[in-house]
Amino acid sequence: MLAILCAKFPKCFFPIGETPKPLKINIFGAIYASFEPKTVTLKNDLKIFLTWYVRRKAYLKAVVAKGAIRVGLNGEQAGIVTEIQRAFSQEQLYQKLQSEADIKAHKKLAQIGATRRATVSVPSANICTRNTRICFNI
Repeated sequence: MLAILCAKFPKCFFPIGETPKPLKINIFGAIYASFEPKTVTLKNDLKIFLTWYVRRKAYLKAVVAKGAIRVGLNGEQAGIVTEIQRAFSQEQLYQKLQSEADIKAHKKLAQIGATRRATVSVPSANICTRNTRICFNI
């Protein structure tokens, strides 16, 4: 979907790796109107795509930038990002970065734990249970 929208609206949508611009408020209707035939599947795909697009770190960073200007489908100015919108995006970006930091910390702890378990040697011992008389060699 990103490739399709980048090709159709090159001044509005940008591929991963390029800095996106904040989108016009309620741009969904204009995007949907530009496609034929209009189907429920297309509508759902666009909603899912736009949700993903505006929650990306790069997009949130673009919205948080001071004086950010929103763009319409043809790249025309479509308003500025308000302080309320900027603050909301800043909170979303903070939560995303915090979540990524938490995931990295958990992975690192798991990696350290696995390394320690692999290097700890346990002395060999016979353990027998009284009722079953089964011996385990550890």
